Amino acid sequence: MFLGSLDSVVDPEVAITIFLNSKSSRPSGYNIEIIKTFDGTLIIMKAGSKLKELKYAIRNDGKTAYLIENCGMQNEIIYYGVDMIPDKTGYFSILIVTA
Repeated sequence: MFLGSLDSVVDPEVAITIFLNSKSSRPSGYNIEIIKTFDGTLIIMKAGSKLKELKYAIRNDGKTAYLIENCGMQNEIIYYGVDMIPDKTGYFSILIVTA
């Protein structure tokens, strides 16, 4: 299910930070505080394991979030806004957070 385009989500004038939740380097995942410390656009790959906590931090910090679930697959879904994002996601989910 395709819900729209993300063309207008990322401002080309603002820095983009890509954060990969690497289980090999940090088994417990990444620090949720990353939401508070970035300026610009944050792209979090493999966000599923911490999605509920990330949503809470995004909401509390007044930021905007988008999630692409099953990115690049036939069953890709794009969620607009933190309230639309489910607590659990499918394979290959990418979370985009904007300040």
